[in-house]
Amino acid sequence: MAAPPPPPVFIAPEKMEKKKWAVVDASVKPFCTLDLSGEHPHPNINKVDWSTLQGITNNKTEKVGSGAQVTFAKVDNGVVVLKAAHSVGQEWMGSVVANLCGAAVPKCRIIPSSSDEFANIRAGVDAIAVADPAVEYSKSMFKRVMATYPALLIMDFVEESKSTPLSERSLRDIGALVVLDLLIINIDRFPLWKSVAVDDDGCNLGNIIVKTDATVVAIDQETRGVLGDFGRYEAVLCEAVDDLVS
Repeated sequence: MAAPPPPPVFIAPEKMEKKKWAVVDASVKPFCTLDLSGEHPHPNINKVDWSTLQGITNNKTEKVGSGAQVTFAKVDNGVVVLKAAHSVGQEWMGSVVANLCGAAVPKCRIIPSSSDEFANIRAGVDAIAVADPAVEYSKSMFKRVMATYPALLIMDFVEESKSTPLSERSLRDIGALVVLDLLIINIDRFPLWKSVAVDDDGCNLGNIIVKTDATVVAIDQETRGVLGDFGRYEAVLCEAVDDLVS
């Protein structure tokens, strides 16, 4: 008799880190400090003129390759977000599922390293001419990012409100995010997954942004799969739902 197949397991996630799209304090490292408080999103991330790149701000101080690298880029028509990670494909797919669920997420698309646009971004970074060590540090770090990862994910810049109270609409938006995270097994927002090994409880509310109109936008929705039969996924999903409603 043949040996039974091994039990299905979750694809091992990368080491979880609590991250938020925010500018790192300039006192930690010499970063190119863009003041994003008065900036507005670029109107169309499909048509960005990288020759007008004015500045960039990185959000990480650790070494390139240690996790997702998020960079804010300011061009003539506004600000966009560039994310580099080995999981940009999964995050793009998460945004597709989010749209089907009615969950609000930033528009995004993938820029492969082999594309002309990728080269245009690199040229735009090289052309930033400011005699400041902070600027040179940000440029150098971002070029290392571009040399390390096979693609960038470009996303809408979301303006966050620190004082807008939640409304009934906000709660409905959060409910849609819970449904989304259950479907794609996103373990980096709500503490839903007892059966998935993470470094913390999986609660990272920094991946929820409240806008001035009280709508709730989600960031960092990476899809994860299950190796094995669908029954295992169903069991884990039912466990999460039971915990949620109990």
